[in-house]
Amino acid sequence: MSAPVAILLAGCAAVFGLMWPDFDQWLPLLTHRSIVTHGLWLPLAVALAARRQAWLAPVAAGLALGTAIHCAPDLFPKAMRGYAMIDLPFVDGFGRWLSWAWLAATVVIGIVVPLRWVEARWGRDGLGIAAAATAVLALAYFVLHSEPPEMGVAVGSALALAHPAARRVALARLLAMRRRPES
Repeated sequence: MSAPVAILLAGCAAVFGLMWPDFDQWLPLLTHRSIVTHGLWLPLAVALAARRQAWLAPVAAGLALGTAIHCAPDLFPKAMRGYAMIDLPFVDGFGRWLSWAWLAATVVIGIVVPLRWVEARWGRDGLGIAAAATAVLALAYFVLHSEPPEMGVAVGSALALAHPAARRVALARLLAMRRRPES
């Protein structure tokens, strides 16, 4: 598949991914911030289908990016209670800390994994273009929805982790922490 076609598919899917988490408000049996829509289940299902239909890979990447960007401001509610927490259908919610961890993982995985796929497919130049496009999409979402500025920190951190040099530094620091003798 050519890069322009992949970009078009991923872009359209990312715009849908921005809206997908709020579908829980209209789907039967779901409540707001349902784990079904405020997670990477849809992009994962599309990614699995892409194993047989390769054209779906950029769709999965775009869905993941859009969903992650949508979930980034959800990390910073006024208070982590009520509808701010992730809801499990037919069960109570996750609770404060598990909800926050779920949303954080959704943001990081939803940005890093698709950008790593782009890097593997189109190299560092493709990664740079995709990261810049992700940043622009996040900024547009931030401005249009008057989201909290902390959203930029969440998205920016995930974007940084998608860069090979940042991954090497983060891994080196984690390994160094692990090797340090306890005081």
